Amino acid sequence: MRAKEFLNEHKKGVIAKKYNTKPRPAINHSIEFAKQQAKINTPVPVKTEGVFDAIGNKYKELAPGWAGGNPPPLPAVNKPAPVVPTAPAADVAATVNEPSFSPSNHIATLKATAVQAGITNPDDIANLLGQCAHETGNWKKSIENMVYTDPKVIYKTFTSLFKGPNDPLIKKYIGNPVALANDGYAKKGGNNQPGDGWKYRGRGFMMLSGRDNYRIFGKAAHSDDPNIYLDNPALLSTDPEESALSAVMYFLKRVGKGVTPKQASKAVSGSTKVAPKQRKLATQQAANLLKPAK
Repeated sequence: MRAKEFLNEHKKGVIAKKYNTKPRPAINHSIEFAKQQAKINTPVPVKTEGVFDAIGNKYKELAPGWAGGNPPPLPAVNKPAPVVPTAPAADVAATVNEPSFSPSNHIATLKATAVQAGITNPDDIANLLGQCAHETGNWKKSIENMVYTDPKVIYKTFTSLFKGPNDPLIKKYIGNPVALANDGYAKKGGNNQPGDGWKYRGRGFMMLSGRDNYRIFGKAAHSDDPNIYLDNPALLSTDPEESALSAVMYFLKRVGKGVTPKQASKAVSGSTKVAPKQRKLATQQAANLLKPAK
């Protein structure tokens, strides 16, 4: 061994002994590169125990749904229960079809009663007959049956009962006349007791409705028995003479003599927009019938 080589080996030995190190082996660069690549391609295991579990659970609790967490529960929405149409009571059919007279068979009774009460002017009689003709559906009915099958007609007729034309509550009243009358006429026209709407629905030649009208015109027709129509509402739809008397009393008190057909229509319906053309036509037809034959 040459002196220089010996000296180098001696230095290595001294250094290794002093610092307790071992001589560094020769580096194989191919092997080292492969090791580094293996580290890069190997996924680092994620620790999910202990504190990391707590952090993860808190994240899931607070993170929005789009971030992979569990979204907080939405507040409960109080959805209205579906409306199931109320089945009519077993006796509704009998009640709806309760006895009533046909107005077309008793027009002469109405005219005679009007003359007896002092209504003799042909124009006044035409106003009376025209309004009664419209109220009775062209002399076809003496009682309001309240049977509706079209939701649109129910909404249009009893708008105040509903939130809008698509209100599911409308279904409750399809084919349910008693409920419709009681709810639609509740607290109207003096009605203040359960069942008043149906009991005091439209009756007679003038289709009087409401507890107040039954009381007022019962008293006007029978001062000795003022509650006659309140106690016996069916009189107005089964007795043509009582119906005629109540209609004439109504005409004298609410319409009056010497008014125009338009004024008569407003007095009876409460508005100039409630079937004005139909009422005018009915009055004209009545006037033509009252003209003396040539």
